[in-house]
Amino acid sequence: MLNAYLRRINYTGPRQATREVLFALHRAHLTSIPYENLDIHLGERLTLDFEPIYDKIVRRQRGGWCYEMNSLFAWALRQLGFDVQLLSGAVNPINRDEYADRDHLILRVKTIEGDDFIADVGFGNGFLYPLPFREGKHTQGGFTFGLSRIDDDYWHFTNQQYGGAGFVFNLQPYQMPDFAERCHWLQTSPESGFVRMTVCHKVLDDRIFSLRGAQLFTTTPNDMTEHIVQSHDEFVSVLSDIFGLRLPHSAGLWAKIWQKHLAWQQAQP
Repeated sequence: MLNAYLRRINYTGPRQATREVLFALHRAHLTSIPYENLDIHLGERLTLDFEPIYDKIVRRQRGGWCYEMNSLFAWALRQLGFDVQLLSGAVNPINRDEYADRDHLILRVKTIEGDDFIADVGFGNGFLYPLPFREGKHTQGGFTFGLSRIDDDYWHFTNQQYGGAGFVFNLQPYQMPDFAERCHWLQTSPESGFVRMTVCHKVLDDRIFSLRGAQLFTTTPNDMTEHIVQSHDEFVSVLSDIFGLRLPHSAGLWAKIWQKHLAWQQAQP
């Protein structure tokens, strides 16, 4: 199973639990597998169980959201000997009561050299390489990210300038079942942003592609440009050419996306 995952991310390098390997695997995963929440809008239930996640991402060549992407990555890292903890994050919390909402899964990874990193292949438009777990700014390929301590229990991640909200996370280790209630809410509640809009991200060395509904954004360290996808044929091409996704039944999904886009346009002042 590990060999199939490594083929999926086009990784052929060494397999020791070192800093170099961690960085290479993190980059390989992100540049090969897109972040996406399309199943929610296709009427499919997203699970925390490992086997369906592995089947979806590795065998069926799909992407995933944080619970899928980071749980799969954690499994692979553990297979290679890394020390991995699952941490809970809250994206853009309003107050301290929301800090442990578990609406984001991130990883704390330690290498055999004793290095301590925050890894996250499931945030969508975040960092390409793991961040050293220490306070300060971290620049990768022109994008700048930040880690800052709030107190003894909580830290804050600041995303790159075009990436929107960061997240607060705590240092308590969790297990996958701990995220079940929030995972269910995020994919079923009308108040959830994942229910309201389709999202795909692809992180590359020098840019990040983001498809939010019919809006395709291309982000570089210097700017962000927008293009409106205008048709089902173009939607299929964008999914395939940029995100590496091939959906067998995409016409109905596109019709919903375009209808929401037109409604959003009409609501603009």
